[in-house]
Amino acid sequence: MLFTSIVLISFAFVTAHRYDTHEYSNKYIDEILSIYLPKAVEDIGLDSYEMPNFSFDVRKRILENEGLSGTVSFYSGTLKGLNSVNRRSCERLSTPSGNINEICTIVLPRIEVTYKGRYEEEAKRTSTYRDRVNHRDFYGEVLARDIEALIEVTLSNDDDQKPSLANLVLLGVGEIKKRFQYDDESHNKHLNHLEVPFEQIGALFYRRCFHEFQKVFNGSYRKAFERAVTNVAYA
Repeated sequence: MLFTSIVLISFAFVTAHRYDTHEYSNKYIDEILSIYLPKAVEDIGLDSYEMPNFSFDVRKRILENEGLSGTVSFYSGTLKGLNSVNRRSCERLSTPSGNINEICTIVLPRIEVTYKGRYEEEAKRTSTYRDRVNHRDFYGEVLARDIEALIEVTLSNDDDQKPSLANLVLLGVGEIKKRFQYDDESHNKHLNHLEVPFEQIGALFYRRCFHEFQKVFNGSYRKAFERAVTNVAYA
């Protein structure tokens, strides 16, 4: 009977200790994500990141065997949303060296990329008019929700060594929306009637935006994450 009581007490103690450790680890990761990461993102200018300009050519079909060539240019782009991250789940693993690895799935709830755009199209030559370029301005936006990533934070068994970010991996994207909207401040009726081939440029626009997002995520954003992790002591 005494032996059974000791076993039960020991089991209850171990279970409570594991629960306390798990809760402390979650609070530690939450502190990084909610306080130190947003500050690190802001410090290196990623809270509203300036995206690079880009352009590409497009051919707009108007008849069966006839089309018009145009150029689409995107400029004044911004990337927002890197300062908001939530913890989804965490797993705590011990390593042979005695260190602890906190492996967590995190979620960026809303990433928004916006650009100003201009579509330019060369008008056909006629007997009375020279060639001229018509253009129409617009806005382009990509909105991505619930972007999942994995982080791995190493906690050293050496009290003098700070925690470090061992890994940051992009896992996938949830909902994605692409949207274009005309900017018709111009009162030139001819320009306002020029049709921009949004269906043709939408896929290219998204691919370029996502490519640039990946570069930022694996570059500057990782550096911000590393800074945030090293600034929070795990005791």
